[in-house]
Order: sequence, then structure tokens, then C-alpha cells
Amino acid sequence: MKQNGRGMRLNKQKQEDLRETLPCGGRRGEFMKLAADFRQAAREALRGKWPIAILIGLVAMLLGGSEKGGAEIKFNYDTSAGFSTTFNFAGQKIYSTGCGIDPKWSGLLIGGAIYLIVIALILAAVYFILGSAVGVGYAEYNLRLINQAEGGFDTLFAYLPDWKTTALTRLYKSLYVLVGTLLLVVPGIIMGYTYAMTDYILAEHPDMEPG
Repeated sequence: MKQNGRGMRLNKQKQEDLRETLPCGGRRGEFMKLAADFRQAAREALRGKWPIAILIGLVAMLLGGSEKGGAEIKFNYDTSAGFSTTFNFAGQKIYSTGCGIDPKWSGLLIGGAIYLIVIALILAAVYFILGSAVGVGYAEYNLRLINQAEGGFDTLFAYLPDWKTTALTRLYKSLYVLVGTLLLVVPGIIMGYTYAMTDYILAEHPDMEPG
């Protein structure tokens, strides 16, 4: 170990020794890899495939494969401002209507809002199911990249026939994280990391049962 202006860090020779010799006595690649090894493997896998990989990742996110940034509809009612509806997608406000409507007209819109809520719930369920399958498909695409295998947009939808398994798995995962968060924030964070690789495990073992 040596001291420099950026704090304590391993010297170059020590880093190379750690890369080549593992705690178990084996050689590099036999037991574990360092972060630099994963970064190098990722760069090699993406060589010449950056544009299509980014595009497929964007499509997966828009279809709910990332579990974030999906469609969201919010209904708001205020006695002074009246009734309003906001549609968000990918974390951005896309459309907002009804702001500033006279409260006496807001009541007429509430009945229609109920139908909109039902439609929104149905769309949310479809989006959740589609996103769960696309999420596993995107994990499969990334695994194929690393393994130098062929993969394309069709890989995103490869697990649609197993939508029940993917949807239940994502539902259980969400519930576990939610329960952990409700108990205390830290358990929720731990749960999030614990189940972070769920889609990749399911992509490699599609015959596994959710639970």
C-alpha cells in the first residue's frame, strides 16, 4: 500500500497480482473476476454493436422491461383549482388537461374519470405483464451479447409465451421490495439488491417456478 494525493490505493504490481492470483489459490477466471474484468468483457461484447444495443435497450425501457419509466396517469382534484388529469411517460409529463376548470364542472368529469381509471388500471396490468416478459427478454439479449451469440429485437419478445411466470416473478419481487421498504428503508434497499438479477436468472432458467 502507498499514500498519494488521492488517498490509499494498491500499487500497479499488487493490482496485477490480485488479478492473477485468487484467494482460493486458483488462477484468474477460475473463481472470480474483478470489476475491471467485467468492464472489459462488456466493451468486447458491445464492439461494433453499440447502436443496436442502445436502441434495443431504449425499446425495452419504453415497453416496461426496466420496471421504471412506464406510462402513468394521475388524477387530481382540488376544491379551488378543480379536476385535472396528467399523463406521464418515461418520467416526463406528456399531457395535462383539466387544470383550472371551474369546480362546478368538475363533478361532471368525475363520472368520466372513473371510466378512465378503470381503463388505466387495465392498461397498467397489460403494461406490467408485457414489461415483465420484455425484461427477461432484454436480460436474455444481454446474455447473448456477452456469449457472442446472435440476438435482436425478437429476443425481447422471446418470453411472451411464459408471461404468467415472468409476471408472477416480477409481482413477487415487487412485493418483497415493498415489504422491506415498509419495515424500514434499509431492508427495502437490501431486498432490491437481493432480487436485482432476477430477470437474468429467469432468462437462464426459464423452467424455474416463481415464488
